[in-house]
Amino acid sequence: MFFDERKYFKELQDKNIERFLTRIKTLDDELRPQMELEGWKYKKTAEKTVTFTIGVVRYKRRAYFKDGIWRYPVDEELGIVKSGRYSPEMLYQIANYATSMPMRQVSEKFEVSSQLYISKSTVHSTTKKVAKLFEDREEYRYWEEHEIIERIKAPAVYLEGDGVMVKTQDKEKGIDMAHFLVHTGSKRKSKTRWKLENKSEVVAINHAAAKEKLEDLLTNRYEITPDTLLITNSDMGKGYTPHIFKEIASIFNCQHEHFWDSKHLNMKIKQVFKTLPYNLQERLFTAIQLHSKKQTKMILDTAESMLEEGKELEELVKFRSKLLANFQYTKSAELRGLSHRGIGVMETQHRKITYRMKKRGMYWSESGADTMSKMILAVYDQSLRDLFFGTWRQEYAYYRSIDIPVKYFLKRSETRNFQDLNHHLGNSVKSINKKNY
Repeated sequence: MFFDERKYFKELQDKNIERFLTRIKTLDDELRPQMELEGWKYKKTAEKTVTFTIGVVRYKRRAYFKDGIWRYPVDEELGIVKSGRYSPEMLYQIANYATSMPMRQVSEKFEVSSQLYISKSTVHSTTKKVAKLFEDREEYRYWEEHEIIERIKAPAVYLEGDGVMVKTQDKEKGIDMAHFLVHTGSKRKSKTRWKLENKSEVVAINHAAAKEKLEDLLTNRYEITPDTLLITNSDMGKGYTPHIFKEIASIFNCQHEHFWDSKHLNMKIKQVFKTLPYNLQERLFTAIQLHSKKQTKMILDTAESMLEEGKELEELVKFRSKLLANFQYTKSAELRGLSHRGIGVMETQHRKITYRMKKRGMYWSESGADTMSKMILAVYDQSLRDLFFGTWRQEYAYYRSIDIPVKYFLKRSETRNFQDLNHHLGNSVKSINKKNY
């Protein structure tokens, strides 16, 4: 008979739970004097069942009462909310797994690896909890904006944008999610590996929201001056034309160089020239590399003369007009005296979103797509754990409890009455002390 590793794992799990229960009892005993000192009256000992990463734990803890309020200090120490059935760490792991696999597979993964049953509905409700955390984190920014944040300084800031089409439950055609990438260049990490420096990403379910977040990001995280070179790259599609990026450069009054993404341009050329002689396509590639508009026009004229009336000719004429009108953006980085390194990396950044959200015939609600895309980015920039466990949550709860109007925490460029703020803060803190917070 073979060694049953799952059975042995369960034995270890049970022993861990026994030790955990002992620790909970010790914690409960340690918290009692402080609760009584603060005037809380012990009323009963109640049981609660919670799924932790070590297993399903049924534990007892004391309940206290004062001024019409019940408190369970052990639950507070463990981070277990009222009616909560999962530990914060368990919810974090569920959310993390959900960014790389369907909800059903998340359930299967926990059952196989940890012998824990997590329902699909639990995974779904966890993503809703994460959506609320994102909302709270965004609102918290109003209160932290008054803090001085050191912005990133670099001679060049790289910016790329593109859309990610996902199928949705509400729209037959789906939605084109807007995705922007910002970084300050790439640095070699090994012989074959490069890493983008100071990378930030923005994603939203509509272009206007993404652009607003992008401008906010550039303002608050990067120090862009008239000497800064903004290097932008796109496929020249709707919402990502040079005009959009010129607008952004004008906001910061900085230098600007825009590129027509070479990969997308080459793909388009191959598509338009697919029925034409191969050498004509090669000649066009060479003309663009040399940045010869004259040669490019001659090759396009030749191609046009070789096609008969029909859809292919219409497509070529349309492409010809767009290429010649935007020819300046096909000039290579080398011919502009710049390095190509770090330009045209958007496609690789797309993959983490498309892999999770476009495969397996998935359909999304708009809110679900918005939350999942943010979760995916949070995993990759290692901020998802901070969303669950960061100190911002305690600070946010404090600001909410003292009910300071958001207007007092607007950006420095707007008028703020610090005397009124101090007066309001003082009154609020007195009110908190009276409530024994």
